[in-house]
Amino acid sequence: MKTAIIGNVFKEKEVKLHKNLSFSDAHNVTRLLTIFSELFRRNKALIKELSSPPPGSNDLYFPTQYSHSFFTQCMACLWKQHWSYWRNPPYTAVRLLFTTFIALMFGTIFWDMGSKRYIEVQHILYTRANPPPSFAL
Repeated sequence: MKTAIIGNVFKEKEVKLHKNLSFSDAHNVTRLLTIFSELFRRNKALIKELSSPPPGSNDLYFPTQYSHSFFTQCMACLWKQHWSYWRNPPYTAVRLLFTTFIALMFGTIFWDMGSKRYIEVQHILYTRANPPPSFAL
């Protein structure tokens, strides 16, 4: 019945009380489920009980601001990055291949550019970036 669908959260009287509720108003249904659920009540009581420290207890004290040194934290981050990077070797190999190809392509395009004057470099870059229309075929 309805009690089984809801998960035995409501008591039988509460199910009969809210039987005529339309499910088109999902906000009210969710709100009612939250308010009447036993889990919600237990959690609220537990939060209230645990939100204040027991009498006679001391505040937490840590000798340093961080739990480990800066070097140890950097090594932990690098170790995690190392494992996440090499988790998929084929993907890493393809990235390395594409990077090498792009580096060779740019090296070929801009070979011996440093020895030329600014105007010549500008002209060469323009002609290489915008080839004549006959190359488009």
